[in-house]
Amino acid sequence: MIHFALLLILAQLAAAPQTTTPLQILDVGLYGAAQLPTPLLTSDWIALCPSGAAADLRLTQIRARPFFDEVGYDKPGQQSGRDVQATACPTPHLLLRGPAFSPGPVASALLQPSGFVWRGTRYRLDNASDPRRLWLRYGTRRVLLLRSDTDLEFRLRWAGDLDRDGALDLVLEEKYDATLVHLFLSRHKRKSKTWEPALTTFHGGC
Repeated sequence: MIHFALLLILAQLAAAPQTTTPLQILDVGLYGAAQLPTPLLTSDWIALCPSGAAADLRLTQIRARPFFDEVGYDKPGQQSGRDVQATACPTPHLLLRGPAFSPGPVASALLQPSGFVWRGTRYRLDNASDPRRLWLRYGTRRVLLLRSDTDLEFRLRWAGDLDRDGALDLVLEEKYDATLVHLFLSRHKRKSKTWEPALTTFHGGC
């Protein structure tokens, strides 16, 4: 009888939905109220911090100072905007939270003026032939990263192995009116010669 009850409990536990922390990313800077993810002020954020030519992941607190957001049509006395900062380092490449990331050093690519070197292969970012398309080229291959209705203004913030699965990840900044930060994870890579961002965070703008 006890054995049957134990089996019943184990079956119920196995059938229960498992809760995991959703993957979220964030940038430092000025956010409008509608641009911020929720929940924000939790204790499980991690900062991707520069460390010389390398980088590491550090547990961090998120501070969000209210400010008068004129773009967000704040009324006198209202402060709906948030100035987001991290305690781990002043200028992180990215802020993130999720079960695939843990504190400690991460393997970083060697950044160069027009690209980077990762595990002996040279990569470069290219939109010369079409300013509205951004390609990642390596050898004779290319992968489409971003497409836009206007000319792309971009900057590679970081390249390396963020989730320690042995494959390449990217943090890419795009600017037009607002600032967009794209996280490219290897698990989303190269389907029909495209690599879609796993997540994007944006702030500022109109």
